Amino acid sequence: MPSDRVTAQALANYLSQQINLQTAVVFYNSGSQYSKSLQHQFRESLGKQGGNVVDELDLSTPMLNFGSSPT
Repeated sequence: MPSDRVTAQALANYLSQQINLQTAVVFYNSGSQYSKSLQHQFRESLGKQGGNVVDELDLSTPMLNFGSSPT
């Protein structure tokens, strides 16, 4: 099983090399150790490549609202 660091590095590489972006918003679940670890490793990996995580949104937050639902 690959480590979170390897997975995060692959995601950061894809973002910067394949789609040519240097900024990201990370969605994660603070109730999941794996999600928190991947979030941390991705932030570090992207930063080492000159990129930046501009926001981090915890999907386990009950008050998180992504907009109005259609009526």
